Amino acid sequence: MTTPETTPARSAPFSYGTHGMLIEHRFAAGQAAVAKRIPIVFRYDPAEPFAVTMLLDYALIGPGERSEWIFARRTLAEGRAAVVGTRPGSDVAIAPHACGQFVEFALVDRRANRAYRVSVEMVDVQAALTAFDGIIALAAEPHIAPSLDAIGAELRAMIEQETGRGGDR
Repeated sequence: MTTPETTPARSAPFSYGTHGMLIEHRFAAGQAAVAKRIPIVFRYDPAEPFAVTMLLDYALIGPGERSEWIFARRTLAEGRAAVVGTRPGSDVAIAPHACGQFVEFALVDRRANRAYRVSVEMVDVQAALTAFDGIIALAAEPHIAPSLDAIGAELRAMIEQETGRGGDR
């Protein structure tokens, strides 16, 4: 079941609510994994056009337990078809489930000494991305982000202005 929390607007944040299956794994020895259906919200803010926030509500595990995971929107989009985010030290990895009906999220919360696997239906991930795309198209990202050359030129101009001389001296 999907329930958008707000109507998309070009400048307002948008949230897409759904449910997922949470598999909790604690790092401590002897603690068993627990499977629970939990509410999940994907949040997109046009002020941060490259990021998606995934809010997990762990209320079934403990009262008031919630966490937010922030990752690149492109990572979420690519995670529907391939494994992404598996580099060493990464706290989020996303991959399609073998059956193609779910997207799997591997999440590590080092501070709480927990790791989670969350399964969300592919159709819900696709619907959230489609809603976000209606606000700012994913394909527009390269045009939103300044190029490294433009950033370098801006920094050189700032240094020149501060020092009163060119950067090549």
